Amino acid sequence: MKEILSKILALVSIFAAFGLGSKSYAQEITSKFCGLEGSVAERINDCSVQPDSKKEGFILVARVLRTEDPGSVIKNRFVEVYLEPSTNLIWSDIDPLKYMGGFRARLFCSQNIFEMAGIAGLTWRLPSIQDYEQAERNGIRKALPNMSAYFWTATDGPQGLFQIFEGYNGMAGFGDPIHQSFFTRCVASFNH
Repeated sequence: MKEILSKILALVSIFAAFGLGSKSYAQEITSKFCGLEGSVAERINDCSVQPDSKKEGFILVARVLRTEDPGSVIKNRFVEVYLEPSTNLIWSDIDPLKYMGGFRARLFCSQNIFEMAGIAGLTWRLPSIQDYEQAERNGIRKALPNMSAYFWTATDGPQGLFQIFEGYNGMAGFGDPIHQSFFTRCVASFNH
């Protein structure tokens, strides 16, 4: 990843020399990357210099630029991963293209999640409603990006429904796993 960043800076320097771009803009963008490699503790230390590395009850673990597939509506965006120290859960960002039904969401975190921000060796799962309720008490909606949405949980509801977390207001609700689609966040336990 550092090789890619240095190549980007080199290209921007060349473009700037020809009046085609700003080197300071590229340095500003790349300075926002952090936690690109190392253990979780090393990544947290790397991100600690970011002005927004601690929000509410969460600590920034990694911020990377994700480039989407050429056909995607969203071309580039920052992906952020946070640690909730009081629960030792690492929370993934959402994938805006992964709007899915409840049954697919239950498989997504354990089977299909890409290595979030390159953090290998973690076992990802779909959070329970209890995970979300504790995270709500710790300020998840103020700390994590992309929280204004509905999220599937691993908790069953009545009559075949699944519980959801309403990121708009921090409340629990219910969703039809067959006929409704919502976003998915994944969590992984972090053992120091």
